[in-house]
Amino acid sequence: MSDITLSLCIAAGARPDFLDRLLGRLAEGGLPAPCEVVVSDASADGAIKEIVERRAAEGLPVVRFRHAGAAHRPGEPASLFAALRRGRGRYRVALAEDELPVPAALREAVDFLDAHPEVLACYAPWELHDDVPGAVASPQYALEADAVFAREEAMELFGFLVQHGVAPEAAVYRAEALGALPAAGRHCHAGFVGLARLIAEGAVAFQGRPFRRIATQDPFTGRRHDSAAAGASDWDLHRGGLEFFARALLARTGTAPDPAHRPAFRDAIDAYVETRMRLAFRVAMGRGDFLAAHEIHNRLSLLSLGEPRPPVEGLERLPLLVAVQTLARLANDTAEVERVVLVGVEDGPSISSLLRELGLERRILVAPPLETPSEKAVRGSLVFLGEKAAGERERLVAQGYAPSLVIDERDLIAAICLP
Repeated sequence: MSDITLSLCIAAGARPDFLDRLLGRLAEGGLPAPCEVVVSDASADGAIKEIVERRAAEGLPVVRFRHAGAAHRPGEPASLFAALRRGRGRYRVALAEDELPVPAALREAVDFLDAHPEVLACYAPWELHDDVPGAVASPQYALEADAVFAREEAMELFGFLVQHGVAPEAAVYRAEALGALPAAGRHCHAGFVGLARLIAEGAVAFQGRPFRRIATQDPFTGRRHDSAAAGASDWDLHRGGLEFFARALLARTGTAPDPAHRPAFRDAIDAYVETRMRLAFRVAMGRGDFLAAHEIHNRLSLLSLGEPRPPVEGLERLPLLVAVQTLARLANDTAEVERVVLVGVEDGPSISSLLRELGLERRILVAPPLETPSEKAVRGSLVFLGEKAAGERERLVAQGYAPSLVIDERDLIAAICLP
């Protein structure tokens, strides 16, 4: 039996600055003692090695393992599971380098596992927040109370997952449970595959207090985090994982496949996927990815045809935001565009500011039309026609502007469908 209580296992490589910040937070203490930090390093240079050696010299109990595998992608389930296996603690928890732990919640999970030796893993939601003082955090899902499922309660566990929209992505595992965790897969979320194997071996628990925290925007580096958006949008992987779980459940109980069961399972899985899509919508809105939010909102509307839907905050502004963000991305993605020319736009400064806010690259100038543009200026321009630009298209095309780069506001708005 190891003397180490908890191993915090980090799959690192892409963001050394985030890892350094994470190790600094861990050095501040508050975690169950004795504790160790394990870094699985897949970086292409020596930045992470230097960070780990510096933090170790400062007294942090941290050890680094070099991971040279081409398939190792920090933050993905397979990479996190691989990092867990390098720990020595009685309990293990995985973190991506752009996440932060919640020490008090981790202590609660460890105390819970100490008090319930039959439980192989204690799951909790991850938490979205802006990493600034006083920011309001948003959990991935909400639970009214802790829930424990024994080995013979796998069907009840399936119902619990669907009812609460639970994704088994964050867990504190017993060391002896790691053998049940899967290798990398392509079509089923690894968290569900691992959960299906764990519930076949023993009990699992779910707590409502998050112990993994993901920042949607981070003043530490000035960057947005992508892991939350990617995780929220992987609903097809979650569908596959839930289907795997249900099929494993039927096989384990010896239940013969029956067409009569299909509608019930399909309805339950569809309801779960809808919950995941609603999470993806919230994440997209929070990140300012209004194009993605628009697409997801339409798909959600189809899933719930004829059913009342909860009101969506900010939906009335979504058409304008989608139109302007579409314009910004067209300018960014079109070769040799150096200028967005605003024609017939009533409030040019406001549109210019919104274009920047929604992603227009700094290298691209936003300006009114030139009276006698040069051939170079015409070649490098994307033109936006506002409400007051009636009849301007023909004149601009006659000046040499590419017809496909003269974008009418009415065409952008017409492409936006809000049920």
